[in-house]
Amino acid sequence: MEDVYDLDMDAPVPVYEMKIHTDGVCRAKGWKGSFAASGAVHVKKNGGSTHRRNALPDDEFPATKRRADIFAILLGLELALISLYELGLPEDLKLHWPEKSKGHPLEPRRAIMDSRPQKSKARKAIMDSRPRKAHSRKAISKARKRQLDMEIQRGPRHLWVSENSLQKPRLDVTIMTSSAEVVRLSKLDFGFLPPDAEGALDFSAIEDGDLLKLIFCRRCEVLAQGTIRYKLIPKTMTNFATEVCHDKLDFMHEYGRPVRGWTYRTNIAQDVASEDFAYGPLTLEYYLDCTDERSLCPN
Repeated sequence: MEDVYDLDMDAPVPVYEMKIHTDGVCRAKGWKGSFAASGAVHVKKNGGSTHRRNALPDDEFPATKRRADIFAILLGLELALISLYELGLPEDLKLHWPEKSKGHPLEPRRAIMDSRPQKSKARKAIMDSRPRKAHSRKAISKARKRQLDMEIQRGPRHLWVSENSLQKPRLDVTIMTSSAEVVRLSKLDFGFLPPDAEGALDFSAIEDGDLLKLIFCRRCEVLAQGTIRYKLIPKTMTNFATEVCHDKLDFMHEYGRPVRGWTYRTNIAQDVASEDFAYGPLTLEYYLDCTDERSLCPN
């Protein structure tokens, strides 16, 4: 658990990060007598795990993989809620869900996903593979409404990670401006950018000496994090392409080994500030293969 600042709040709020794998499978793909099963595994930071699995409820409609996937997501959300209760929920956090399923075996008891993938699945789940009507559409619609209710109550936020984006490294940059006493979160996706590409960050509000907290994540897993101090570069130094400006750079891998090859620097190619100083966007220069986990575990 770590404390972060909310834009609408003056005090830090607790953030719990959980890694849960979900999957659903089906045999016979919607034919009569099809069998489907769902499972979810909660991977803990200490290396342990908690899992749940079940078969799809028996009813007159054959099983499909889409329904199995939806139930796997529900199982994963139940594991997350159990973990939250074990940690102790904040007093201002309220969760609401139907106490009992009524009228349909697929009526969800927990909210799932965020709105965009739900809408996509709702459109795709109109017909199953045979084709017949897929009753998962009703479950997704009810789950979307439940998710909205939880967001109104400031409940847990769930992020859907597409399989197509798993190989794209993502850098979450938290800009801590000591003058404004707020933390602004901006995300940079280096999946399609060369190592020397500039990130589209607006540094016009950052002052000399402000801290930058950087967290490098891949597949929703924090791989490295650290803090650097932003430094203004005088225009008289235009002969130098860049200047390394870190006073504290203690990036560590999750296993305690240092991450090598990372250099954070400011670029003074753009002059967008006062007469004496020039602000520049943060440039990330890296020498590691971000898609190879072995490169993040140097010997």
